[in-house]
This record gives sequence, C-alpha cells and structure tokens, in this order.
Amino acid sequence: MALKFREKTVRVVEYEDLDAFIGQELPNLSEPFECVPVEEWNNDSYYNMSIDGDIEEYNQKTIENILATGEVGSYTTRLILNYLCQQGKLEAGEYLIHVFW
Repeated sequence: MALKFREKTVRVVEYEDLDAFIGQELPNLSEPFECVPVEEWNNDSYYNMSIDGDIEEYNQKTIENILATGEVGSYTTRLILNYLCQQGKLEAGEYLIHVFW
C-alpha cells in the first residue's frame, strides 16, 4: 500500500530572517523582535503559519496596542504577520518557519 499524501506550496523562512523582517516593518518595537521566545518554539523545528491578512475582531485591540506601545506579547507572531499581510507588506500564503540555532 502506498502512503497517501498531497502536495502543497509553502514558503520556508529562517527564523532570523522573520525576526529581521518584522523588525524592519515595525521599527517602533520597544525591543528587537524575536519569534522564538514570543512563540516558545524549540530548536531544530518547523512551524507552519497560514497567513491571509484576516485579523479577528478580538485581536484588533492587541495589534493596535503593539503598534501604539511597541510592546509585543506572547504568541503574537501570526497576528503580526496577518497585519503585515493586510498592509500589503507580506503575501498571503503558507509559511513554514525553520528554527535552528
């Protein structure tokens, strides 16, 4: 029996490049952006994020707070990427973040 699978297009991004991109696009952050501690990611791992530019109403205040204060809370990387997609700074799609240090 053959293994069933489907093919999918994803954009593979190194975590350091993601950090630099977010820092460049949101220069008012109070500290340099670091996705690994924000998301509590592990070394030698991949993390998938579907980005479409859609920000739920309950997350709107969170992104407004990030923009106003520069303070980034836990688990906000996807929200930030959706905001950047909404602003035309990032293409919608599947992103696979590679974490390796």
